[in-house]
Amino acid sequence: AGAPTDAGLYYVVVSVGATEEYGAIQSYKVFEISPAKGQIVFEPITDREYNGTPAALADYTYNGTTAVSVTYYKGTYMNRIEQLAGAPTEIGRYVVILSAAPESNFSGAQSYCEFEILPISTSVTLNVSLSKEYDGTLVSAPAYTTTQSGGEVTVVWKDAAGNVLAGAPSAIGNYSVTVTLAANGNYAGSSVTEHFEIWQNTVWSGGMSSSFAGGCGTESDPFLIATPEQLAYLSYLINKAERYSISGQVAVAGNDYTYSTAYYRLVADLQMNANSADYKTWATFQPGTVSFVFNAPANNFTPIGKNATYRFKGVFDGNGHTISGLYVSAGGDMGLFGQIEGATVKNLTIKNSVFAATNKSNGAGAIAGVVYEGTFENCKIENVSVLNKGNAGGVAGTINKDTVYRNIIFSGEIVSSENHAGGIVGQGNYGANVLAIDVSVSGSVYAKNNAAGFVGIMNTNPRLVFADCQNDATVTSVSGIAAGIIGSCFYTTGGNALIEMKNVTNRGAVTGATYAGGIIGSTTSNSKTGYVTLHNILNSGAVKTTGADASAVGAGGIFGHVHARMFVKMDNCVSLGTVEGVNAGSVIGLFALAEDNSVAQNVYGLGQTVGSAPELVVEQGKFLQLTDEQANGTDASVLNALNGAVTDENGYKTWSLADGKLAF
Repeated sequence: AGAPTDAGLYYVVVSVGATEEYGAIQSYKVFEISPAKGQIVFEPITDREYNGTPAALADYTYNGTTAVSVTYYKGTYMNRIEQLAGAPTEIGRYVVILSAAPESNFSGAQSYCEFEILPISTSVTLNVSLSKEYDGTLVSAPAYTTTQSGGEVTVVWKDAAGNVLAGAPSAIGNYSVTVTLAANGNYAGSSVTEHFEIWQNTVWSGGMSSSFAGGCGTESDPFLIATPEQLAYLSYLINKAERYSISGQVAVAGNDYTYSTAYYRLVADLQMNANSADYKTWATFQPGTVSFVFNAPANNFTPIGKNATYRFKGVFDGNGHTISGLYVSAGGDMGLFGQIEGATVKNLTIKNSVFAATNKSNGAGAIAGVVYEGTFENCKIENVSVLNKGNAGGVAGTINKDTVYRNIIFSGEIVSSENHAGGIVGQGNYGANVLAIDVSVSGSVYAKNNAAGFVGIMNTNPRLVFADCQNDATVTSVSGIAAGIIGSCFYTTGGNALIEMKNVTNRGAVTGATYAGGIIGSTTSNSKTGYVTLHNILNSGAVKTTGADASAVGAGGIFGHVHARMFVKMDNCVSLGTVEGVNAGSVIGLFALAEDNSVAQNVYGLGQTVGSAPELVVEQGKFLQLTDEQANGTDASVLNALNGAVTDENGYKTWSLADGKLAF
């Protein structure tokens, strides 16, 4: 009836009828419409872990009209082991084949997809390092945790050459232990290997070596320190301003390089004095007489870079090792380093050690007495006493330029009997900036003047940025300012200053003679504006001021004192600690703020106040007087505002009270 559409073999005939002049004519052409190529389109099944449900095709399309058969096989397309009744659920390798038979207008089609249902992943985690000092006993069985599988756990010990041992080792040497979790049912197996060392820790003889354990002082080939005597040799070289040259990757006598700017790496733990567990008896502070009592051990270490002439300017990599039993007692700047400039100290633990000045030195700290710019990373200072008449800090006594602290842990006692003390820094000068990330302090901080869990005092327009930091140390100032984080910041003419904190907590009790704050003791400015930004701040420590002068005394759960020239922004800040003394405020003690230069949101003082004060809290950009019920944390509207963890318009998580605990 017309031109064809279906597949098939055809011919078309064209005829022209006869005329007076011409006869009829006819012509034809044979042609074929071939069947269309069938096409099956689908979303492939991806490999996944076993979960007990079928691994089936989600959907497919076919451009023909016949039905499409979907068949699952165990195996692969080229090696089909077994046809299945439906989509598989068990662990294994599979293929799904989609087929459409040929039809009149379509050639048919076939497509397939290979996929695998995998065992459920498992893991083995070792919880405690097995490295230890040689004591003749076997290494303890490894403490581990596994994800639930029920599989058998095996432990294999090997020596440094890879030979399997019959059991846990006890002799000096390098070893490895592998804990394997066997596959079980629908769970995969897994394993973890730890390399560890049993070392012989020789106590420092008091002398020094004449060479290092290796290296030539470059970044790629640092000087290696393996013994206490080699550490003493480093101190000698720096304090003599010695120089050297390099010949064939070996350090030799010469003048091309300074030891003070070289790279160093510990390759062993160092024991500087015997019986380091008794370190607290080596030097003690007597508050009653405001004096120090010394009972020095056998070895007194001379700080590396003992004064401004011989500052250490290089890189000291502890390489995960520990210096214990270190005793430094001198009249100058002291710590492991006396003074450093532009140096980096990292991956180091200082343990069971004492740094005790015999007079009023500029600075005393576990790592450095005085810092003219420096970076401290991945350092743990554990069970340490820092005692000084002058400035004392857990890391540095005094800083005069920018310093960076990342992943620092301090635990111990810090005392400045005549000046300032801080869990990290005693005093900062000349606009020194401080960046502290992931830092924690515990123990005690005591000073005659200013004391704080992190920084005792900062002068001359500093910038301080703290993130993910926590203080658990008790803080006491006998005659000055005290705070959980920053004691005092003083801003002078010539520049603005800045404090920024995020995710910072104080849980230590704070006692000051003038101003006392759970987070900041006092911020003061001569003429220039100082900026303070606090986000996600918690104080749960008790805060107390012992002073009586109402014009110069204040205690607050967040601030002890805020000067009129300060621009303060607080967001998600809560104080739960009791606040006691003259001008006691659950958030701010003595204040001189104006609404037009400070803003706040979700700021609550829920700790009880004891003493005389108009109570102040800042919320939603306004300064409000709290009722007694609000100040003491019993007002339902305030408590309800804290319930339920929600996020603000910036995506920050706000405070929530759950099970009587504050979390963010």
